[in-house]
Amino acid sequence: VQSCARPICLVRRLREAGLAEARGDGIRPIVRDLLEVRRRLATMALERFAAQPDPAAADRVEAAVDRFAELMRGEPEDEEIVEADLDVIGVFLEATGSAVLGLCLNPVSFVVQALAPLREAIYADPDTNVAAYRLLVLWMRHPSRDAIGPVAAELEKRDARTLERVEGA
Repeated sequence: VQSCARPICLVRRLREAGLAEARGDGIRPIVRDLLEVRRRLATMALERFAAQPDPAAADRVEAAVDRFAELMRGEPEDEEIVEADLDVIGVFLEATGSAVLGLCLNPVSFVVQALAPLREAIYADPDTNVAAYRLLVLWMRHPSRDAIGPVAAELEKRDARTLERVEGA
């Protein structure tokens, strides 16, 4: 197998190896690392926003969260869920003023979309996704660097539950 660091190559290799639909231990290291990278990027985004808050951005993120919540009340297709989720994340990342953070998240999001078990685990409990985003909007209205550590710890707990779901699938 040729080495390739580009996301499309990783996805192709995963599919060829049957891992895109694999369950359990076969994807555990990949999922663990993806969740950690995603969590660290989220922490960086929170820090950036706290350093340069944009009060109007909370309204834009809230509108995206409302669209996500409305979608989740129905029976959306996986692609619709991912698109709505990435919309919330994208609007928040725009509010940080850092194009680089969005650029770094793109390959992670691409691989997350390609791994069905991870996608299913992340969106297994839509109410918690919506609640977490509502807390983000609340934090954006009163950003505090002191809250970033506890938020990161909560993200780590959520990621541990996601990893458990993937392993149990």
